[in-house]
Amino acid sequence: MLAAIEEAIQNGARLSKACDVIGLCERRYRRWRRNVADNRGGYRENNSQRLSLEETASIIENFTREEYRNLPLNIAHAKLMDQGIYIASPSTCERVMKAYYQGIGRVADRNIVRRKRPEYSAKGPNQVWCWDITWLHSEVTGKYYYLYLIIDMYSRYIVGWSLHTKEDGKLAEMLFAETLQKYYPGENVSLLVHADNGKPMRSKDLKSLFEKLHVMSSHSRPHTSNDNAFAESIFATMKSRVVYPEYFMTIEDAERFVVEFVDWYNNEHLHSGLDLLPPCAVHFGYHQEILDRRNALLERSRELHPERFGGRRKFYKIDETVSLKHRIHLQKAV
Repeated sequence: MLAAIEEAIQNGARLSKACDVIGLCERRYRRWRRNVADNRGGYRENNSQRLSLEETASIIENFTREEYRNLPLNIAHAKLMDQGIYIASPSTCERVMKAYYQGIGRVADRNIVRRKRPEYSAKGPNQVWCWDITWLHSEVTGKYYYLYLIIDMYSRYIVGWSLHTKEDGKLAEMLFAETLQKYYPGENVSLLVHADNGKPMRSKDLKSLFEKLHVMSSHSRPHTSNDNAFAESIFATMKSRVVYPEYFMTIEDAERFVVEFVDWYNNEHLHSGLDLLPPCAVHFGYHQEILDRRNALLERSRELHPERFGGRRKFYKIDETVSLKHRIHLQKAV
């Protein structure tokens, strides 16, 4: 046997394949190479523990019943035990069912819902707002301050924020009541507020306020942060700044930092998504003047030194439509 395996290896075969063909364990092969007198028997199957054909058939019959076929196997196993039915362990049943499904050329049925990702679009300010809550570290490990922040999707302008020591739907409702009073576009213009699936985002107090003011709301898919990318992006901008501290001593310190950040972000930050315009210019509508001045200056420079410019003509502009892709889940008062 050793000679046959060595010959196969010399002819290009792999050791594992050669051992499989001859029915020899690799570990025993290596022991024999070290000492031919080694006559240990090695592993042998215990046929007394093998399931009978009747037991295998019973497992397949029970786990393919209508009420159990779409359940996770461990859940179905527990439900069968509650009915006084036990044939084998969950792992054994799983092995039997896996072999069964492979044998019939199919996989177990699963209720998988493929949720679509439609596009929410905004062609101007105060049409779609995105909001989220982020944690700000305090000096005590495990204690945080919670920043509630609302951003306009079209202009990236921070329309509202508040800082608290807990996450609560009532606090979110208070923030939106104040922000909507200041920026609410009116009943003639539809406003949609998008957030993730957190508990404060789905609170009854906030939903009641939206229904009262005829504001639509939507929520991201579970565990899909990209569905709320605009809110996640502004938190990344805030926490990646050099001036962002490792932690805040008090909530007053955190408030002072957020006040400075919001003022800088809204009025001074040249946003790359807005072709280097400050969000306030886009939100309040005087961005076109800035773009016209930039384009005019660029055109004059192109006329004076055409050799310095390539074939593509650069123009400063912003997108007419800003889109957010995620699962649609609207709540609107009737």
